[in-house]
Amino acid sequence: MLATSPAGYIYLKSSGIEEFADLKGRLLGVHNYAEGLVQLFEKEAGLTFGAVNLKKVEHDLSILLDGQVDAHQGFAIDEMLSLQKKTEEAVDILLFEELGLPMYSMVI
Repeated sequence: MLATSPAGYIYLKSSGIEEFADLKGRLLGVHNYAEGLVQLFEKEAGLTFGAVNLKKVEHDLSILLDGQVDAHQGFAIDEMLSLQKKTEEAVDILLFEELGLPMYSMVI
């Protein structure tokens, strides 16, 4: 059990993203169930609803490398590390907890 969930939005540091508000007008890759989370994070960041463009994605974060999305929903403990192995560019994550959704997580 993890005290802080590793869930968040993964991005390349070269994108200039440093906080959720930086996703305004950009394309965020999200899973099928995640639109409500984005609305919460938009509100917390002082953005209007729909300020962040959404694209439904699976779990292939390599689409960050070819610019299909600017950030991608994923987990810091596996997906982020896997992506980092595929590029020399620095990779980072905006954790959901940092964006206003504290939660724990279980990993099996």
